[in-house]
Amino acid sequence: MFEVRQIRELKARKALLISECALDRSLISAESAVFAQQVKWPTLLFFGIKTAAPRLHFFLPVAGWLLTKAIGGKGKRRRSRSRGMKIARLARKALVAWQLFKRGRALWSQWRGHSARRRLKQVA
Repeated sequence: MFEVRQIRELKARKALLISECALDRSLISAESAVFAQQVKWPTLLFFGIKTAAPRLHFFLPVAGWLLTKAIGGKGKRRRSRSRGMKIARLARKALVAWQLFKRGRALWSQWRGHSARRRLKQVA
């Protein structure tokens, strides 16, 4: 069947393959540890933003409003043709429109939900 020389060669190849496997496993574990460290900060950043989101929904519009007030100037309200005043007025209007849209969207979806439930009751 097999010669002794062939069996010894197969044993040597097997030992070599086992050592290569062990080396590859150690390299993969080292690379995965480095990769885990590199991926950790986006996860923490996302978690931080997710936990701060309710506060941001309140503070960002307020900060935008204060910023437009600062750009727009202080004192008497007079019509100025300066670029800063135009941007400030436009930003204030956009901010109010966005807030109205958010509130209106919530009311609209609530109203649509009630009317859909009424239609389901009529069909049933």
